[in-house]
Amino acid sequence: MNRKKVYLIDLDGTLYSGDIALPYAAQFIEFLNDNKYKYLALTNCPSRTQRQVSKKLLAMNVMVKPKDVLTSGMATAKILSEEYKIKSAYVLGTWPLKNELKKQGIKIQKESAQAVVVGFDTTLTYKKLSHAAILVNHGAMLFSTNIDSDTPKGNENVPHTGPIAKALEFATGKKCIYIGKPETHMLDIACKILSCNKDECVMLGDRVDTDVTFARNCGIASYLVLRETNDYSGLNEELTPSCIFKNLLEVIEKEKAEHNIA
Repeated sequence: MNRKKVYLIDLDGTLYSGDIALPYAAQFIEFLNDNKYKYLALTNCPSRTQRQVSKKLLAMNVMVKPKDVLTSGMATAKILSEEYKIKSAYVLGTWPLKNELKKQGIKIQKESAQAVVVGFDTTLTYKKLSHAAILVNHGAMLFSTNIDSDTPKGNENVPHTGPIAKALEFATGKKCIYIGKPETHMLDIACKILSCNKDECVMLGDRVDTDVTFARNCGIASYLVLRETNDYSGLNEELTPSCIFKNLLEVIEKEKAEHNIA
């Protein structure tokens, strides 16, 4: 019998849209829980804590516990602390991101910061952006929790974190280090959390630019769940998912067949 996969699961667009669970999301997580699969819910949004993400999912009857959530804010804090030995940072972002940095012993300060960290900052001002640019010009490293270009707001899309980071790159001429999908950092951290090897993992998501590209960059399998509202014109020979599904029920049926689960 094949060993069970370790699922890395995208949230928005895969398990829910806005405040509504997508078809079979609750059943899929229930299936993973009942059959003792290892998994993590991955989100590129750094503006929610693990508990807040879990609370949102539980309100939709999608039973994901806080410990089963990995945010780009958590990943950013770990990478800055463990890999780059950053001790202080100026943050364009919300309190959950700042708290994750503090947990890793990184002091949040405005002056003489070693790093500028860009998150999803809905209170961004020209003054804050200018100060971040000045710090980078004076030698601070530039990091961003993710490179996402936009995010849904009602029936419209609005700028996400990527445009803020790109503005600083353009203003300073310095290269930003991106942490979230499709970069590989979150896989390394997920494998440590789940005590697994990367070849056991499969990325389950609905987007080519983040989810499938993330899997390709990491050298792992990718499962793409189709959504009518998404543009799949980016699919090509290099970005071909391992499997394509109409919905999460088809993923459940595939797992049942592979592992003889009733």
